[in-house]
Amino acid sequence: MGTRLSRAVGTVFWTTLVGRVLGFLRELLIAQVFGMSAVTDSYVVATTLPTVLMAVVPGAFNAAAVPLLTRLRGDRAGTRRLFGLLLGWSLPAALLAAVVGVAAAPAILHLLAPAFPAATDRIAVPMFRIVTPVLVWVAFLGVAGSVLNAQGHFLAPSIGPGLASLGVIGAVVFLHGPLGFWCIPLGVAAGYTLQGLAVLAALLFRGVAPALSFSTRDPALRQVGRLLWPMAAGASVGQLGLFVDRIFASGLPPGSVSALNYAGRVLELPLGLFVGAVTVPLLPRLSELAGDVPALRREVERFGVYLAAVLLPLSVFLLLAGGPVVAVLFQRGAFLAHDTRVTAFALTFFALGLLPMALRDLFARAFYALGDTATPAWVGAAGVGVNILLDFLLIHPLAQGGLALGTAGAAWAGSLVLAGLLYRRVSLGAGGGFGVSLWRLALATGVCAGVVWAVRPEILGLPGGLWGWAAQVGLFLLAALGSFFAAAWLLGVGEVRSAVRRLGRGGRA
Repeated sequence: MGTRLSRAVGTVFWTTLVGRVLGFLRELLIAQVFGMSAVTDSYVVATTLPTVLMAVVPGAFNAAAVPLLTRLRGDRAGTRRLFGLLLGWSLPAALLAAVVGVAAAPAILHLLAPAFPAATDRIAVPMFRIVTPVLVWVAFLGVAGSVLNAQGHFLAPSIGPGLASLGVIGAVVFLHGPLGFWCIPLGVAAGYTLQGLAVLAALLFRGVAPALSFSTRDPALRQVGRLLWPMAAGASVGQLGLFVDRIFASGLPPGSVSALNYAGRVLELPLGLFVGAVTVPLLPRLSELAGDVPALRREVERFGVYLAAVLLPLSVFLLLAGGPVVAVLFQRGAFLAHDTRVTAFALTFFALGLLPMALRDLFARAFYALGDTATPAWVGAAGVGVNILLDFLLIHPLAQGGLALGTAGAAWAGSLVLAGLLYRRVSLGAGGGFGVSLWRLALATGVCAGVVWAVRPEILGLPGGLWGWAAQVGLFLLAALGSFFAAAWLLGVGEVRSAVRRLGRGGRA
C-alpha cells in the first residue's frame, strides 16, 4: 500500500472510529432515556430520509465527481468552477425537497411506516418536519466532501458524522428535561449544522470558497451529470431495502423498528471502520489506475482479501455473541432485558451479511473508477427485489430476524453478481491467488466458528451485569480472532502472515 494511501486509510479509520463511538453514545443515550418505544420508533422513521440520503449523496458525488476532480488537482480555478456548478444545481434541489417534505410530512410518513398506530404518528410527523430541512446540509456535504477527497483531504468529511452525533448527545443531555422527546429532532438538526460548518471551514482553509453557478453548458458538469444520475439512482435503489424493512417492521409489535435500528448500528461499526476506511480513499486511487487494468485488478483483490480477513471473524463473533454485545452496549435505563433479546435476534441474522455488504461496496467502487455507474445501479435494483421477496417470505416465521436475514441475503446476491461481472470486465481472480486466499479464509472461518461455539456455553455461564457482559464480549472476541488468525496462519494465507510480520516489526513495512 502506498504511503499516501496508507495515511489516508489511517485518517479515515481513526476519525471513523471516533465518529462510531460517538454514534454509539448517541444511540445508547436515546435507548437509556426512551428504551424501545413509540418515541424511538418515531425517531428512526423520522430520520430515515436524511440517513438514507447521507448514504447515497456523498457516495454518488464521490463516484461521479472525484475522478474528474482528481484530474483537476492543482487547477484551483477549474476545481472552484466545477464546485460552484455542482452546488448551483444540488442546493436548490435539496431546498425544494425539504419544502415538499415539510408540507407533505403525514403522507410521506404513511408511506414509510403505513402500519404505525395513530399515537406513534402523532410523534413521528412533527419529528419529521423538524429534521427534514437538514437535506440542504446533506447536499452541501455531498458536493464539498468530493472536492476535499479529490484533493487528498479526508479529515473533515470523515469526522463529520461524529459532530452530528455530538449534536444529538448534547441535546439529549441538556434538553431532555425541559423538552422531552423534542430534544431528539432538534439535536439532529444541530448535529448536521455542526457537520456542515466543519466541512465549510476545511474548504475555506484550502482556499476553495463555495460560489453558486447555474450554467448548463460546461462540459465538466455534463460529464459529472452523466455519471451522477445512474450512480444516485443505483445507490437510492440499494437503500430502498432500508425503506422496505421499516415498512414491514411497522406492522410488527412496537419497538421492532427500533430493534432493527439498534442491531444495524452495531453492524455499522465494523462496516464503517474497516470498509469506509478503505473504500473512501481507495476510489481516487482506483481512478488513477483506470487505464491500467491489471494494476486496478490487483488493488481490488488485495483489499478484498483484507476485508475478508477482518470481517469473517467479526461475523462469527456477532453471530454467536450478539446477546452480550447488545447488553453491554444498550441494556440500562429504559432499555430492558427483553429489548436486548429482540435486538440480538436481529443482529444474529445481520451478521451473516457483514462480508458481502463490504465486498459489494468495494466491487462497486471498481466500476465507478472505470466510469461505469450503471452496472452497480441495476445490480442494486435487482438486490432490492431479492430483499422484498425474502422479507415477505421470512417475516412471519422470524419477525425482525427475517427482515435482517432478507438484508443479508440481498447483500450476498449483489456481491456475487458484481464479482462475476468484474471477472468478465477486468478478469477479477483470474490469476488464482484471490480465489485461493478466499477459500483458505473460509476454512479458517469454519475453524473459528467451531472454537467459538465450543466455548460459548462456558462464556455465557459467567455472571451478568455490565462488567460481566463486558467480560463475555472480550472472551468471545479473543476466541474468535485468536482461532481465526491462528488457522489462517497455518493455512498459509499470505496476507495474514505479512500483517503479523509487520506487527512484529512495529508496523514497519
